[in-house]
Amino acid sequence: MLFFSVVALAEADSKAIQVNIDELKIQLDKLPAQDRRRLPLLTELVKSTRRSAPELAISYAQQGIAILEVHPWDEQRALLLGYLAKIYLERSQFDYAEQLITQGLSAAKASKNPLAITTNGFNQAILYQLTNRLVLALDSYQAIADSYLKANNLSQLASTYNNIGTVHRELGNMEQALSYFQKALPFYPRENAVHAANTTMNIGQIFHFLGDYEQAEASYIDGLALITQQSAPLSFIEGHERLGMLFREQQQYEKSKYHLQIAVDIASKYQLGSAQIETYFEQILLANKAQDIDYMNTALANAEELLTSYSQLETLWYVDYFRALVATANQDWESAESYIDTLFKNEIYQPRYFKLQDALNLAFTIKNHLGKAQQANTMAQTVFKNYQLQHKKTATLSYHNMPSYIKPIKKHNSLIS
Repeated sequence: MLFFSVVALAEADSKAIQVNIDELKIQLDKLPAQDRRRLPLLTELVKSTRRSAPELAISYAQQGIAILEVHPWDEQRALLLGYLAKIYLERSQFDYAEQLITQGLSAAKASKNPLAITTNGFNQAILYQLTNRLVLALDSYQAIADSYLKANNLSQLASTYNNIGTVHRELGNMEQALSYFQKALPFYPRENAVHAANTTMNIGQIFHFLGDYEQAEASYIDGLALITQQSAPLSFIEGHERLGMLFREQQQYEKSKYHLQIAVDIASKYQLGSAQIETYFEQILLANKAQDIDYMNTALANAEELLTSYSQLETLWYVDYFRALVATANQDWESAESYIDTLFKNEIYQPRYFKLQDALNLAFTIKNHLGKAQQANTMAQTVFKNYQLQHKKTATLSYHNMPSYIKPIKKHNSLIS
């Protein structure tokens, strides 16, 4: 797998990027605070630091926005907002991301700049996908891919193929997903290690779903070898989380725990709250399978502490499943019932962190223990009916085209933005 040589390449790329950032800072410091010439420099700094130092990138964006209030410039506004929106997409802060994307698209169209238009259009496609508007996402990605193909922009074409692959994966079309991932890989330029890593790990996930654990592990490790936690913290987290899930499935619990803890530590270091909460959820699932109640209680307590300052409503709803799971393990049946009732009251029909069938099975376990089996049957019938109505409205996947063994996808990490 040439592990060490690929890591050395990734580190060399990281150093080159750092030199570029330092040069940009020197140029920036030479200009007055409200000078219009600062805008391209600030935009490039937002682009260059958004993954490794997102808070710093946001501060650069804020400086740029202040200058734009004095010196309007549609092209720079569109690019600045486009790179800024990617930070909030990665953090799953979709409402604010959507506002930035709307403003960015408006400025891009006014500027008629091709890069500004495709950057913000790509963000919109990602937003569609992350908010389960899969048909709109697929159409948007395909239009973008066609434009990149005509322009012979192979690097961006590769990124788009990757994301088309993720949509097909979410639809349960594994062969098409694998085909798009494999089409993407040869088009990445040598220096684009982060995107190549994401696609390599996406290929590993397909093998994981298909039960080829050896090939899945190899692909995850190959992907991680292309990056460092500094160059791509979110992708690095994803790689270790996927290894944790893979080892959990093979009942290699200590290995699973090791990789999930790495993911938690990096998410905490880079203030990636959504990814950190997600990994705590994975720790709870590991603890449940390993029957380690202490580990389960600790993971939930850590998630609860982080959730006190978290505002993403969707994730706040999901946590009730894990509360019910932990309460069941502790044989606190009344609390478990309260949590599972709340989960289904909030109409969670396409959960991101667990399978709907697992939630229904947990509901049956809890209700049966409390002598309420008929209530569980009624709940299942209501859920399935509402599930069908929901997916007619959103035109996303259904039970018919998603294999039952597939674990829900953590979509934001496997996309390329």
